[in-house]
Amino acid sequence: MSYALATHSMLNEVMKKLNPILLNQISNQTMNSLKEKISKDKNSFDIKFITEILKQGKQGSFIVPNIAVPGEPGIGIISENINAIMCLALNTTDKKFLRHYNSKYILDLLHIHSFRKGEGKKLMETFLYIQSNLNIPGSLWTESIDNVKYFEKYGFINLGRLGKSSEFLMKLP
Repeated sequence: MSYALATHSMLNEVMKKLNPILLNQISNQTMNSLKEKISKDKNSFDIKFITEILKQGKQGSFIVPNIAVPGEPGIGIISENINAIMCLALNTTDKKFLRHYNSKYILDLLHIHSFRKGEGKKLMETFLYIQSNLNIPGSLWTESIDNVKYFEKYGFINLGRLGKSSEFLMKLP
């Protein structure tokens, strides 16, 4: 089983156990933590990223720590109906990939998992909205050619099998 399929299966089980009351509590704690970070952070780009995430929380999404891979940097956004999750992060561009991005920062789509048809598309639209507002390239790694085709529908460009395990690196200009 691929890493992506194993993560999807694990998240499916986690998402089944979540309820709106619990998620609301976690989301409020996470959003308060992000607001506190804004008051202390001097990096204006981090502040812009956090502000975009907080907007999603105000629009009904649940904002949570990265539950897909605990300990991995990033933030989770769960759909209001608890049928989809994505994890994303604001990262500095790895020097070996800088020629592909020409930007100090990238918006990494770490995970996106949908458990009902059409829910992934809604979260992809959220990702595109955040990426556009930050005006930086988007980035993701994927293992399968089917996923490459899926992300190409949203404007991602396949840069090839550049990962340590031959994963595809994709860029959203």
